[in-house]
Amino acid sequence: DESEVGNIQDAIAAQQRVQVDEVRIAFPESVESKREIADLREKNSALEQRVEEQERRIIDLEKKYRVLLMIVSALEWNFLFLELLVKGREVLV
Repeated sequence: DESEVGNIQDAIAAQQRVQVDEVRIAFPESVESKREIADLREKNSALEQRVEEQERRIIDLEKKYRVLLMIVSALEWNFLFLELLVKGREVLV
């Protein structure tokens, strides 16, 4: 009985080793796939940096746009003031 139990255990262990080998064959973790994963992580990191740079650039452009709007508004007020001065002068003359 003990020898039969030992044989059965050996057969089960052998079957498990075969199953593990089959899984390894079906899903190989090759050095190449690890390199591909590392490359993809590098590319992802580079893309994230580009996105951050673009976001900073957009913020800078928005600030410049607001400054330009203030300048245009000031110029419009100056133009209106000059028109009033000219009209006032015409009235005086």
